Amino acid sequence: MCSFSVFCFKNFQIMYVTVLLPYLFMFILLIRTLLLDGASVGLIHYLKPDWSKLTDMTVWSDAGTQIFFSYSLGLGVLTGFGSYNKIHHNSLRDCCLFAVANTFTSLLSGCIIFATLGYMSHISNIPMNLIAESGPGLGFVVYPKAIGTMPLSSFWSICFFSMIILLGIDSMFGGAEGIITAVADYFPKALAKTWIRCTFVAGVCIVNYLIGLSMVTNGGMYIFQLFDYYSGSRIILIVGLLESAVIGYIYESSIINSSGTVNYHGDQNHFDQQGSTLMMENSSLNVSHL
Repeated sequence: MCSFSVFCFKNFQIMYVTVLLPYLFMFILLIRTLLLDGASVGLIHYLKPDWSKLTDMTVWSDAGTQIFFSYSLGLGVLTGFGSYNKIHHNSLRDCCLFAVANTFTSLLSGCIIFATLGYMSHISNIPMNLIAESGPGLGFVVYPKAIGTMPLSSFWSICFFSMIILLGIDSMFGGAEGIITAVADYFPKALAKTWIRCTFVAGVCIVNYLIGLSMVTNGGMYIFQLFDYYSGSRIILIVGLLESAVIGYIYESSIINSSGTVNYHGDQNHFDQQGSTLMMENSSLNVSHL
């Protein structure tokens, strides 16, 4: 993984394979799952809204947490990737494209999962609300069990786990890049040297490997849940609240305005001074309510 990461940092073309290939597997699995008996039941369960849940603040908190985690907000990943753009890069366009792609991917994966759960409910005569579960049990217990009952189960298993592996590699790239970019900004001269950067990347990968190794022991599930709750749960909302509050209330609005003006070639219409400040203040207020 270390050598693969160093290779990918120098050859970003490999990212087109690891990012786009999972979509191919997802479309293949989508077509297959939609043809299963009971798939429509799962899709209805997935897409039919329960308006009574809108009064439950836990649902709003979980939804906000999912958005933060899905978009990698507050984790430094997007900031790290964005730091490689040119000064006049159209970041607003990228944000819109990223939001659309992320929403599309979430809906696509949801259709695949719930169509399969509907199939499992059909063949086992178990209600959907009892067969559906969250967490690693869904991806590594329920879904593989469903694939095992399909014709050509070996082929579908290869597609599914290849998709999981590629998505996991992409996630590791993002997490490692967030750390590496932050350190490189503090020590630009040191990490400008290839051998130092490669050594540091290898060190980050080794540390991540050792942490991940603890999660495959007999008590690894408890360690995984501990990391999942404290790094990918409501703590991200707190980080987002603090970041929005600092930018909206402490960071000078004139600096925000000047940065936006430079990035958009002096076009004031893209970045209004008062509007940007109010946006950050409202963001911090909304996050605090979650």
